[in-house]
Amino acid sequence: MPYAQDTPYNHVGPHDPTAPHHHGSSTAVQGSHGGREGHETYAHASAPAPAKRYRRVLAVAALVIAAALLGGAGVFGFLRLTADEGGQEQRTGQDDGKAPRGIPADWKRVYDPDGFSLMLPEGWQRRANGTQVDYTPDDGRSFLRIGVDKSPQAESPYAHQLQLEKGLLNYKDYKRLHLDSNTFRGQHGALWEFSWTSGVNNRTKGPRRAIEQTYVSKDGVEYAIYLSAPAAGWDKSRQQFDSMLRGWREG
Repeated sequence: MPYAQDTPYNHVGPHDPTAPHHHGSSTAVQGSHGGREGHETYAHASAPAPAKRYRRVLAVAALVIAAALLGGAGVFGFLRLTADEGGQEQRTGQDDGKAPRGIPADWKRVYDPDGFSLMLPEGWQRRANGTQVDYTPDDGRSFLRIGVDKSPQAESPYAHQLQLEKGLLNYKDYKRLHLDSNTFRGQHGALWEFSWTSGVNNRTKGPRRAIEQTYVSKDGVEYAIYLSAPAAGWDKSRQQFDSMLRGWREG
């Protein structure tokens, strides 16, 4: 899915899951908070051959890896993960309809200006920065990051994540927990989960975990749905991520 850097890596292109969260005006998700958070482990089965290959073969092998910073490290690329640089406020449409099965009843559907919608708890703030969009409940300590790439360059989501991982291998305590092809919404995708120790940003300093679902839609757009949070309390964060995936809608 780096603050100056929250997580160790950046995508080369429109999506970068590890960049830090940016400050700036934001829009809150309205509604009551709480309720049961459903949990679902998404299948990690091998994906079928994609009906449609990415438009271009991976052309950029350039993940620029920065020198180690305060026990952590920074990488700049695809999804910028840097924070503390102001974003622009944008209004988000909301829906009071019943939550889909497996999602807390008091979560609200948010229609993002970037062309997708998702279910979120009350109080999560939207912050936009270029091609990425963040939603956070706590000023960036935990955050959901969405990357949208209309001209993906990798051969597959799995190949893309493998390439990105190369830039994280030297990060402090980096550990791959899972990385495999899967099928998401009937489309070719990949799921990546990892942990590391961040030492760069006071807001995100310490042991962290992250998970990213990447997939390519029927019209060839790559979506990267990335969640980063402190390792302590990860069970709740993972449950929230699964609910967010259940409520995800493109277009």
